[in-house]
Amino acid sequence: MKNNANSVSKWLNLCNNRRSPWKKLILTVLLAFALQSCHKKKPLGDNYFIAKNGSEILYLYDKNSSPGAPDIPWDDKYRVVNADIKSFVILQADYAKDKDHYFHKGIMLTNVDYATFLISDHKEDRMVIAGIVRDKNHVYSFRNPHNIIEEADPETYQKTDYAVGSGYWYKDSKHYFVHDTVVNTDYNTFKPITEYIYHDKDNIYLLHTSGYSDKATYLKAIPEPGLSNPKEIVPGIIESDNAVFVSQKEGRFIRIPVEDKQSIRYFQPDYTYMIIDRKIYCQGEPLEDADIASFSVYKYPGNNGFSSYAKDNNYVYYYDDKLLDADPNTVRFVKDGNQNLIKDSHYKWVPQYGNINHFTRKMPIEK
Repeated sequence: MKNNANSVSKWLNLCNNRRSPWKKLILTVLLAFALQSCHKKKPLGDNYFIAKNGSEILYLYDKNSSPGAPDIPWDDKYRVVNADIKSFVILQADYAKDKDHYFHKGIMLTNVDYATFLISDHKEDRMVIAGIVRDKNHVYSFRNPHNIIEEADPETYQKTDYAVGSGYWYKDSKHYFVHDTVVNTDYNTFKPITEYIYHDKDNIYLLHTSGYSDKATYLKAIPEPGLSNPKEIVPGIIESDNAVFVSQKEGRFIRIPVEDKQSIRYFQPDYTYMIIDRKIYCQGEPLEDADIASFSVYKYPGNNGFSSYAKDNNYVYYYDDKLLDADPNTVRFVKDGNQNLIKDSHYKWVPQYGNINHFTRKMPIEK
């Protein structure tokens, strides 16, 4: 290593003599990395190291995710851990301890009770970093144990069987929590319908979450007292004993009351259209003037794939848009290049993808 540093120094002297600022800058960087490699550190695990001098413990932090990490370059990404080196033990998920303190990402946890502090239910993979940290007084955020999870009871706090996105639901004896956030529901009747839709005796809930951003996590309540036997039919459609709920943009549900549950019919393959109590709906909205007796959905050749075209004796539809010049008796569904569309002997109706609203463009066949 000493020979390498000497060689780099000679190159710098040569560059100084030639007055080459670019070469000087490049070789200065090379010298910095050469000197960095001289400071060998013994890895302990989980980004903890013993310094070359043998008397210090270091933590290799990521300034983008470690709280309080200074913005400094190159090998200065090591934080000195103020720990007793003889009793220092690596635990899991960047946690460690010595005879007197616990540490997370190299920072001493001064807000926890050492004698009763416990780490449990740790799970970590490409999508999830989760677990429980607690002591006799509090439950703490697993990803940032300097923060207390408000209202959480440390004696009864536990992980539930409800998985959600990049984390889990937790509960204690009185509340449910997701992403370290307490949610207000009826505790005794709260249950999942899907990963992001829940219900209790009074409401349907839509879960809004943004990964690890706890502040962006909340439940939106849609009042539905007396909800009975809700289940997901397909993503975006929930059916109960007396209503069908169709999700729309911006987290809204359309509620369609049901008098006769046996009347419900969903048109496959994509469930865009449905019949409820002798009325046709498109994505939850009534399809006005549609003839229920002759209504059908266009399908791919061989019934393979999705289609949002439909017809009855009077009209051809693209979603809820009536294609007034399209004859339901002659228009056929085809695959034209990479697009799926309908056409007759003169025109084709091409879907305009990427738009907020569903519509088609009428075009001569030769275009």
